[in-house]
Amino acid sequence: EMIGNNSVLTDFLVNLLRKDEEKGEFLHFRVSEVLQIQNLLENMIDSLVSGKKDQNRIHQITMGLLFLYLSESVQLAKMRRQDRYEDVLVMTVLEYIEQNYRTASLSELCDRLRLPIHTLSRMIKRGTGANFTELLQRKRLSKAVQLLCDTSLSVNDIIAAVGYENNSYFHRVFRERYQLTPKEFRKKNSAGGQV
Repeated sequence: EMIGNNSVLTDFLVNLLRKDEEKGEFLHFRVSEVLQIQNLLENMIDSLVSGKKDQNRIHQITMGLLFLYLSESVQLAKMRRQDRYEDVLVMTVLEYIEQNYRTASLSELCDRLRLPIHTLSRMIKRGTGANFTELLQRKRLSKAVQLLCDTSLSVNDIIAAVGYENNSYFHRVFRERYQLTPKEFRKKNSAGGQV
């Protein structure tokens, strides 16, 4: 009822319920920039990790909200089969960036995967719509935003913490992305404003 009809999400869930065997299918939503989804997931993970008791009802409602936001973002979803080599490779790249965003490099990843740079670059672009540098930059900026909002670290410390070596470059890409300087972003966010 919540996710409606005629969507990739509906088809995916119905197909999962119909199948007797597990084929390793999954949906990949490109929603890293949707703040509502980020917030819902962060709150749920925090609740699960901190071991808060009697949160089942909150988790159920959060999952309902998450499905609503995902159903609105269905144009960003792709159904994938886990046994497809390129899909597994793209998920490996995304996991690598998530875990190593401070020091991640395409050449190091290519060495790990034993693939030529041009081959991996093409697969990343085809699988995500972005290149490695763009994906890495998104992750670093996302982490910088989190640190700006959740800590009192100086902007220079945050720049170093997320892996940028050039402060002016960080300020330029941050401003391009959020139309605010990091200090303005922090001030606006801490004042209860929405960005």
